[in-house]
Parts: sequence; structure tokens; C-alpha cells
Amino acid sequence: MAMYKSLKDMLDYIDAGTYTYVIPHSDGKNGIVESEFVFIPPFKTAGFSAAMQAKGFVNGVTLGNVSIAKFPASHPLATETSKGGVDGADWGAGYAAVSKAMKSSWTYVDADEAKTACELMDIANSAASTTTSAGGLNYLIDTAWAAKLVGKKIEIVEGGVTYYRRITTIGQTDRVYFTPDLPYGLITAIAGANNDIRYTRKNSTTNYVNIAYVDGGAVGLSVARTGAGTVGDPYVITVTYGNADKLASTAITAIRADADCNAVVHVMNADGNDGSGDLAAMGASSLAQFIVSSGSAYTVKRFGLMDPYDWATLKYVTAMRYAVNAMPYPKGNNQYGRDVNDADEIQNYGLPDPDYDDASHEITKVLTGTGPLSWMHNGQENGIWGISNTWQWILLQMGNVVDYVIDAGFMGEGYTMPISDGYWDEMETAGDCGIGNLALIKGTPGGAGDADFDQCHYWRNTGLRAFRVGGGWSTGADAGVFDLHAGHAPSTRYVACGFRASL
Repeated sequence: MAMYKSLKDMLDYIDAGTYTYVIPHSDGKNGIVESEFVFIPPFKTAGFSAAMQAKGFVNGVTLGNVSIAKFPASHPLATETSKGGVDGADWGAGYAAVSKAMKSSWTYVDADEAKTACELMDIANSAASTTTSAGGLNYLIDTAWAAKLVGKKIEIVEGGVTYYRRITTIGQTDRVYFTPDLPYGLITAIAGANNDIRYTRKNSTTNYVNIAYVDGGAVGLSVARTGAGTVGDPYVITVTYGNADKLASTAITAIRADADCNAVVHVMNADGNDGSGDLAAMGASSLAQFIVSSGSAYTVKRFGLMDPYDWATLKYVTAMRYAVNAMPYPKGNNQYGRDVNDADEIQNYGLPDPDYDDASHEITKVLTGTGPLSWMHNGQENGIWGISNTWQWILLQMGNVVDYVIDAGFMGEGYTMPISDGYWDEMETAGDCGIGNLALIKGTPGGAGDADFDQCHYWRNTGLRAFRVGGGWSTGADAGVFDLHAGHAPSTRYVACGFRASL
């Protein structure tokens, strides 16, 4: 990355290195189409005041080096008057996403359908491959990597969990580096069936944690945490089980219910285990950095659904423009054809997308690429359009195992999202699996909008939930680059929710 004489020079470098380009790809049906993507160069975050740093804006985070679809996805058959099909379950099945201007956007699609449509853009996704030697916390080793790295998105299967990561560099000795790191944890391997448990560290990248199982000989199961979490005095979570109370599932429930234990570890059944087996005595075993094993399966994909790294790049690059140059955050269609903060004048509107009529407004969603220049992420022609217009699924989910906890394998796994709705007023800055670099909302959301977060809102619910971002045509002032809705299941289809691809 370049060296800068000033913070303004840094932003000028990012602007100069940001460009739109056209890339041919599959339409999913043996045809070739073209899409527009925007490349954002690599950068390190900088320019945040002490006041903004206190809210979780971090100087020195490495982001960028990404290509994000210039427009939310459209169906290959979409036009100015049709989105290419009729709303229904998996209505676009078999077709790949397209990123083009003056199109009706692809909505009424669930999170899995969106992911598939992005991956179908690739003419030839890499076949599943395997590592040839043991790697590390942030790299794998494959002597035949050169023929397999068709893109930057990588899925690594380790310990039965699929980890979604982004390739950063190729190193010496056939190392393929990725971000974020794998978790810091422990998968037990005790005698018996259905009794192995997966532990991962929570909330800190410096805590040291041990797990021990002790046969108490009596009825009842209890848990306790001792120690200081340091190298010489690690936290020890001791599960004391009795003759009739030693199910792994009971231990998992007890650890989650104990405030001290729950504060330092996330716990779930190990892959292939259901918790119905009995615990057995186990001496203190330490959580350690997971690494990529020899023989682990991985797949590199050229195209994919926009992921948390892409989203963090957009949040930070727009926040730096706001912090350093006092530039406004990007606007969009959040008020039935215009931005709620713009005057009700024709030049502030996008062109109507006839796909949806709510019978109450002349305009709901608008055609991709229309509207004022302020709808680009950087206010320039080379920018990413449409932060709000329709909500956009991203590759992130929570609550499959524990309410509000980001699920295993996803970037930010193990992080507990806020349990109440409200406005962004703070971000998390520490944690494994990239938590501190992903600009995730922290704590109890505020009761009023915060200008440093573009007045954006957060919604949530219990159970398995997929994340969608940006806002829709009726979200109003809550919409924006930080806006996050984690209140719907991945299977939800909605006329105001679409998606966006990235490379």
C-alpha cells in the first residue's frame, strides 16, 4: 500500500485507485453476459478522531482490494420494464446474477438463492481441492495451488465446519494466506459417542482458557470458572458431573447459563455430535489456535455473495471520507424514489422500477443506476450505486445454535450481536475471526440516530437469522451503509430484498 503525506492524500489515493470495469461471465444457462464491478484498492483506515475512536472506529485496519458489483443484482432476462420472471419460490433458479444499469433489480429471493445466483456467475468455479501439508491459522499449503486459485473467495472445511474466508496473498513454500484467522478453540476427543464439544474463545484475543471435566461421583452437574485468563494463570472452566447428570448437552446448557463461563467461551456440539452422549473425565485441556490441517478440503470461488469484509470496506471507506473531508455518507432511494434528506424535486429521484406497485406511491424501487450522483458510495461516477433502494443479503448469519451469536464458519463467528433494536452508536474492536476489523455493532443500541453512523438502525430477532444491509425504498433516515436488519430467517423472500455480488 502507498505511503501518504496527509490524510487527504490517502483519500485521493483511494479515489484514484477506485475504478469501474466490465467483466464477462456466465448467465448460468450456458450463455455469456457482462457485468460492471467497482474495484476499491487496498488501504489502511486512518483519520478518526479520539471521539470517533471511542465509538469503535479503528485506525490501522487493513481493508479494500475488493471488487464489488456496481449495482444490486438483476436477473439476466431483466429489462427496464420487467425483472425477468414472476415472484415465487426460487423463481430465478439456474440463472446467474448480473450487475448492469437501467435494469429492474432481482428481489423476492432468499439468502441461499442469492448466494447461488452469485456463484453461478463463474464460468468454471474451482473444483474442491485438498491441502497437501498442514498450514496455519491464516494460511493453507497446497503444492498445486496455481491451477486452483480462480478468485479471492475461499471456503475451507476444517473439523466439519465450513469457513468462509478471503484470500489475501500467495506466500513462499506454496502458502495461500486468507483473512480473517481461524478461531482460537478446542474440539474435545473423549471416549464415547455424541459427547464431543466445540469450544471457541469469546470477546478477547488475549485470554487463555482451559477446559476440564471432573467426575464428582454424585448426582448433579455444575460448572465454574477460575483463574485470571493469563498465560501463567489461564481461565479454567471445570465441568463437574455426577453419576446421573453427565450428558454433553447438559454441560453445554450449564456453560451457557453461567455468566463467568459464557463470557469467555462459545460452546456447541462438535461436528457429528448431538450432545446425547456422556462426558468422561478429561484433564485441563487448553484452547489453542485452530489451523488448516493436511488433507483439508477447500474451494476457491471467483464470484460470491457480498461478505462482511466487503461490507466493512464500504463502511470504513465512507466513514473516512466523512471523518477526514467532512463528506456526507452516501445517499440512496429510501423515501419512495428519493433520499429522505433531499428536496422533493425531480432531479433527486431515480427512474421508477415497474416491478412493484404498493398502490399508495407513484414510485417504490427504482431502476439500477438512476438517480443523482450522491447515490454512489463516493459521490463519483466510478462508485458503487444503491446502498439503499432494496435491502441486500450478505454472507453472514447468526442464531443457528445460540440466539444472537454469529454462527460457526462465518467471519466474526462467536460474536454476540446486540439483543435489542436501536441505533448504531458503538462498534466492537476486539475478538477472534476478524471481529475487531469487521465494524460490527456493539452493546446496547442507542435510542436516537448518531451522525457518525449516518443515523443508521439495527433490527434483530431470535432464532436463525441472515443479515441484510443498506435499507429499502421506505426505510427513510434509518437507511445507509451501516443499516443492518438481522430479523429474518435465511429462507425469507421479500419484494424489497435483493442482493449484490462481489469478487
